[in-house]
Amino acid sequence: MDRGLKSLKADVVKTDNELGAFYATDHLIKLGHTKIAHIAGDKEIPTTHERIAGYKSAFRHHGIRVDEKLIFSRKSDYQSGVELTEQVISLKSRPTAIFTGNNLLTLGAFEALHRNNIRMPKEIAVVGFDDVYWASSLNPALTAVKQFGYEMGQQAIELLYKRLSNPQRPPTSYILKPELMIRKSCGTK
Repeated sequence: MDRGLKSLKADVVKTDNELGAFYATDHLIKLGHTKIAHIAGDKEIPTTHERIAGYKSAFRHHGIRVDEKLIFSRKSDYQSGVELTEQVISLKSRPTAIFTGNNLLTLGAFEALHRNNIRMPKEIAVVGFDDVYWASSLNPALTAVKQFGYEMGQQAIELLYKRLSNPQRPPTSYILKPELMIRKSCGTK
């Protein structure tokens, strides 16, 4: 559940991470941002690869060259979000927007931006992946890609029941379509 493993032939239930990252980056591009940093998680995790692919896909869709130097990757945790955001904001030519790869990276990014008195979205726009219950409580409220965790769990249980009923059936993949929850952190009114 949540991510597939190429080395294991098994049922999979997950979010379309590439599509979600495309939605986030496409939204920022439509708002006029072309210099968008992506703070990604651990590159050993399949969801990180999918989200990077979606980020790049949005640039290609708009005919904009992807700047690989604006993709920052480390552990998928809060401290990495802080440190990678510090790197982003210290660039000589600072990006106008950041797309974060998960909720812990987003919290770290918010911390680094607040610590450095950088106003969102006026000075830098932020869109995150994972619309968690506290996203609308942040200041400004976070624009984020929503995954449907309840539905994911429900589908996983249904697939498990089918697997127990018929252990020899071929593996099934169930990919949920994400949704972009637009709030104020990216400059949308």
